[in-house]
Amino acid sequence: MIILNNGKGQLGKTLSNYIKSNTGFNISARLGDDTNRHSDINIYHTWNIGDKNNKQIQKECLNRFKLFVDNNYDSKIIFTSTYSEQNNLYNFYKQKAEGYLLSNHDNGYVIKLPVLIGKGICQKLKDGETTPYGNIELMTLQEAAASIISIATVNNYTNRVFRLNGTRIPATVVNALLHF
Repeated sequence: MIILNNGKGQLGKTLSNYIKSNTGFNISARLGDDTNRHSDINIYHTWNIGDKNNKQIQKECLNRFKLFVDNNYDSKIIFTSTYSEQNNLYNFYKQKAEGYLLSNHDNGYVIKLPVLIGKGICQKLKDGETTPYGNIELMTLQEAAASIISIATVNNYTNRVFRLNGTRIPATVVNALLHF
């Protein structure tokens, strides 16, 4: 069984649909992430991104994750993270969570994602809430889901950190396409 911890949001919905359509796994979405329920594979993709520089909120997310790791010692844990270089507390605490998982769970894996095409930066560019600069590495939700499930369902990886590569595009080109 695969449990999507949270199971909501654009990535959660895409993962759920992908698992139902493309694998033989049973799936369960769990809203609480601190209960003591075990499965073959737990995909932990919940984190508060609404206020990326609120220390209290980000620290609470880390503490919930630590509790989850401690309560799921016999499960394979897949933690979706980011390789964003933005200097914020969200990235800081996600990196702390990665370290905690790798140090405290022998069957824990980190998958670092690029920008996913959807409601994040793409929507902010489209709505004029941010100014384009530099390059953006983009990946579709479907590509991310397929890669996450592929990694999650293979056993005996020695490497425990995976970086999914997107397509690098100048932010000005992304912005122009969104306003075409």
